[in-house]
Amino acid sequence: MKKIILSSIISLVSMISFAQPANDEPCGAIDIPVTKGDILGTPCTPTIQYSWTNASLTPAIANPSCLTSGFSNMRDVWYKMTVPASGKIEVSIFSPLLGHILTAYAPAACGSTLSFVEISCLQYYGLNQIKQMNISSLTPGAVIYLRIMRSTEAANNSGNPAICAIEPASLPTINNSQKVGIGSGNPQAKLDIAGTTIIRDSLLVAGSIETRTKLKATSLQITSGAGEGKRLVADAEGNASWVLIVDSVYSSPWMVASSYTSDSSIDGSCVKVRYITAPELTLEVLNKKLMTVYMRVGSIGPYQLPYIGDAGGATNQITGIFNSGRIIVYRHTFNTCRYNSGIAAAFTGQPVMITLPSLLEYRYVIHR
Repeated sequence: MKKIILSSIISLVSMISFAQPANDEPCGAIDIPVTKGDILGTPCTPTIQYSWTNASLTPAIANPSCLTSGFSNMRDVWYKMTVPASGKIEVSIFSPLLGHILTAYAPAACGSTLSFVEISCLQYYGLNQIKQMNISSLTPGAVIYLRIMRSTEAANNSGNPAICAIEPASLPTINNSQKVGIGSGNPQAKLDIAGTTIIRDSLLVAGSIETRTKLKATSLQITSGAGEGKRLVADAEGNASWVLIVDSVYSSPWMVASSYTSDSSIDGSCVKVRYITAPELTLEVLNKKLMTVYMRVGSIGPYQLPYIGDAGGATNQITGIFNSGRIIVYRHTFNTCRYNSGIAAAFTGQPVMITLPSLLEYRYVIHR
């Protein structure tokens, strides 16, 4: 009796371990509710999780058109959605893993025939990202199927990927000749309000906000470019950006200067100019800190600027000038020179303008 019970338990565990997901086949497709999207076009947040454990490929349906040679030994799971009145559906998928194939099929006969017609296909190469598939011109009330594929080698590591679907909101028809005024008999915009306006809930703006006087807020979040150890700094025009707070020594990575050069001549001395982007050089840093610049070429160097040498057969100097947001690097000769060899020399050995090679690398250091 014990052997029979043990055998039954092993068989049951085996069946559970190798049980395929309910939506391994199209006829077992799990329904995804299609919710209404908001007017600003915000994508839905994927919350419906799916499992790859022991899934298999549906061989009766041909591989989708976007399945490339880089994928092999594919498995699939199935979902279905009812087309809303607009005939549009936006599907979002999120996964911490790579290499998914999403395919949508038009109204199909689920059964022995498995009549499926592909209407959209995309590859998901994101990593911890949300990607959308937009499908339109569908028949309202029809059922479409969604096939999600992945290779066998990684199929059991589902990583809790998730999906969701919405009906994208239809934007209102814009009529530029129509304007509304509140407290204004001659509105100058779509909505022209004279006097204080109170909004007791949130205000959602899909475009930009412009104010001609002060902007007051008890809490203001500006997230683009924000990060630990940064502060918000405005330029002379009032454009703000996040910059690094330099309370200790800061050393930039090695970088090359811009390809743009300026040629000039000052008292007969030839000058060559390039620029280095240095966002950490704010007005505050320029006024309060000490900066140094170094250059190198390959394994030669580094040398601190200004650097004096005799390269090119003429005594010359490379110098860095600090400016807000950038460093101007220029090279000049100590004696008069010619712009090119086609210009006759004014004296024996008069040098030709010395270049400022793009191979030179620079780094700047901001000291305490």
